Amino acid sequence: MHASVSIAAMKKNKHVYCEKPLAHEIAEARAMGNWAKKSGVITQMGNQIQSSIEYRSAVVLLQNGVIGKIKEVHAWSGASFPGNGRPDGADPIPRNLDWDKWVGVAPERPYKGGIYHPFNWRGWQDFGTGPIGDFMCHIMDSPFKALELTAPTSVIATGVPDRWANDEAIRSENWPEWATYEYVFPGTKWTTEKAIKVYWYDGGKKPPRKIAGFEKDERQLPGSGSLFIGETGNLLLPHVGGPQLVPYSKNKGLQRPKLKGRSHYHSFVDACLGKDVTTSNFGFAVPLTETTLLGNVANRFHGKKLEWDQEKMTISNNSEANSLVKRIPRNFA
Repeated sequence: MHASVSIAAMKKNKHVYCEKPLAHEIAEARAMGNWAKKSGVITQMGNQIQSSIEYRSAVVLLQNGVIGKIKEVHAWSGASFPGNGRPDGADPIPRNLDWDKWVGVAPERPYKGGIYHPFNWRGWQDFGTGPIGDFMCHIMDSPFKALELTAPTSVIATGVPDRWANDEAIRSENWPEWATYEYVFPGTKWTTEKAIKVYWYDGGKKPPRKIAGFEKDERQLPGSGSLFIGETGNLLLPHVGGPQLVPYSKNKGLQRPKLKGRSHYHSFVDACLGKDVTTSNFGFAVPLTETTLLGNVANRFHGKKLEWDQEKMTISNNSEANSLVKRIPRNFA
């Protein structure tokens, strides 16, 4: 419902603060970005960790060249929302619940107590966007900021659970409890090559420990975070934690930038009052959201590389996957 509510507000010239991810479908996110440009209102996506000193410090350090230019990025989240397909039957709808409005623009389905509300909707394809949708807009935010990434040229889901892939009842209703992805982005002035690979892991999957370059100890990668592989070393950014150089012995001479505290929420309010600017406005947030949602298209075609044309908003090499870029919402009273 994010897109329909946000666009209705922007059509009335109302400022919009919208939670992450901005939308359920790529076409919805693009429409939100277009309306933000057209209306000129203040916008902010609710990936509030972006405003933390820890994440902002990492961006400054990386752009100051603390590990040189970047070769590749790995980012991951421990989030997982396993499902077992739609249950049979229906339960009585509680008197205080308008189930039709709760379902909203998603396809109609029977009410089942404790299955969708209050938290589990994240794992259902009709309502949520799975682990990647819940956390990529938080954790991949710093790579987007630091490297000034735009839009990927391709994505491939390199792994999904066999249980999910082989069971149509689950695969047609729920998102996989974990998946791994490889994105390719155009290079920027902050990268070593003309293209850079960015890897995403969720549901407890992580990059191989040896990639981090830890010293000979028992240190492990955090449950969620991002890892930047640079020319002269690596930078580890735990979620949510301060940036760390790897190997850790390099931290001895590290001077972290002195940044003032910032509230993601209050900067939106101040921007509405003309006293500040938002840092996760829809101009920035829409490409990040579209990248996130592309992952959920790719996991349905795991093992197949999908070529993304950002300007045309199309998956150019797979018509079936391209049909998932936009859906027709349900009309409801």
